[in-house]
Amino acid sequence: MAITRVLYLNSAAGTNNIGYSSGAIASFADWQAEGFDLQSSNDNPQFTNLAAGNLQPANAVIDNIGTPVGVLTDITGASRSTLIPDPGAYEFSVPVACPAPVGVTFTGITCVQATLNWIVTVTIGEFTIHYGPVGFTPGVDGTSFYSIFSAPFDLEFLTQGTTYQVYVQQDCYAAGMSTLSGPFTFTTETCVPGVISGPSSFCYSGTPTLELGSTGPGFTIQWQDSITGGTWTTIAGADSLTYTPSAPLTQTIYYRAITNGGSGNMISNVFEVAVSSPLITATNTPINLCAPGTAMVTATASTGDVKWYDAATDGNLLFTGTSFTTPVTSDTVFYAEASTGTPPTSHTTTFAGGNSSNGNIFPITALNSVTILSFAGNTGSTGNWSVYYRPDNYLNVPGANTSATGWILVGTASNVVPAGLGNPTPIPIPVNITIPAGMTYSFQVMSTSSVTYTNGTALGNVFNANSDFQFLEGHGGSLFNGINAPRVFNGIINYSSGCESPRVAVEVNLTPVTAINITGAGTICAGSNVTLSVAS
Repeated sequence: MAITRVLYLNSAAGTNNIGYSSGAIASFADWQAEGFDLQSSNDNPQFTNLAAGNLQPANAVIDNIGTPVGVLTDITGASRSTLIPDPGAYEFSVPVACPAPVGVTFTGITCVQATLNWIVTVTIGEFTIHYGPVGFTPGVDGTSFYSIFSAPFDLEFLTQGTTYQVYVQQDCYAAGMSTLSGPFTFTTETCVPGVISGPSSFCYSGTPTLELGSTGPGFTIQWQDSITGGTWTTIAGADSLTYTPSAPLTQTIYYRAITNGGSGNMISNVFEVAVSSPLITATNTPINLCAPGTAMVTATASTGDVKWYDAATDGNLLFTGTSFTTPVTSDTVFYAEASTGTPPTSHTTTFAGGNSSNGNIFPITALNSVTILSFAGNTGSTGNWSVYYRPDNYLNVPGANTSATGWILVGTASNVVPAGLGNPTPIPIPVNITIPAGMTYSFQVMSTSSVTYTNGTALGNVFNANSDFQFLEGHGGSLFNGINAPRVFNGIINYSSGCESPRVAVEVNLTPVTAINITGAGTICAGSNVTLSVAS
């Protein structure tokens, strides 16, 4: 039953009885034994100031022991608890001598660290933290920290993938210790070694910037390198998430990173930065023929394939292979090139269409060294095409989309017949521009007729990619006037990836033999001798 009254009895003399039933009831326990006031409490309310008439209780024993009966305010007008009101006329609270921490939370949980937070109604002294695996006994095992003066507090050097229990307590000095708050539980993450990424190949030489994926706060990092991938050398001073060699690489080098967050060393992936240095090491030049005919030209490559061209630079690819047999009608020079990497292939951007103008401006970022060979566009109209490039990301150059400054002409082609919308129209302009690994080059592919392209999502966004390069969104419009953005070039990018050596000349020379004149007697008798004279 609800507490309905507070009785104050104070007889100066004589016998005080609690009540009368079948007889005088001497104690409250006897009174309850008779079946009365079974839900009542018999405690000294410890009135705040009886002499002054302040009858507000101060005894924590009777705080919050009432039952709600619909009385929402006390005698002073203060709101009563709707769940655990106080008995009597006053709604009161009794300050705890040493309040315990409450509201314990965990933030910044990694595989080796977590940040502990708490609040307390009154900070009187300092705090003690106990933590350990599930089931540990605070102050006996686990780990304890004393004399912590405020939250938050970092728990460090934890074990990955482990569930911990935490207790927090306030030390109020002369007022004693608070109750022990807890256990509160959290679980550390599983550590994953960082993954190295960056340019993975260079032609003859290059300087990569490598990046180690985030490993979490508190980790130490140490980069190592190796020529063979088996014997590792610590790189002095290389202790951050990124690493750039102090000098260009001229040979293939392997890299890895050792990380430690307090739970032991972890080793990243092994990352190879390949440096290709193909060379033509031997040829059969010169080749001398006495008359027009066929010649077999031969070259040996240190690595990769031998490609034969008709010019020292650019020109036409004639054959791929060590030996090349070809007809020769005059003195001719062939050029052998050692080549490694991806053979000529193609990358499709999109043919989705949706918008149009005269063409596009767009960047290409090389993941490996790539040579852009040519383009195909998306058009339904005959037109004159032009291709320009610049050896940078034009998006980083203000005004580069509306100015000719910095753009280099690759070539032009007139009266190119279209293959029809949605089909690749080959643009007969040899490009042959090599983009080194890790670099971004920009291209303008424009026509005098209508060219179809697609609306993009953001300038510089990677629209699509392959293992060799990333194709980025750029502008649409006309030559040196790309004012529509973002736009996506519709078409095909023909390219090769790898490294090409300087070309070596193989000469085929025709050296005609001078006619031989023979003189002597015109007629002789059988069995006679004759003298012949030969002059050339």
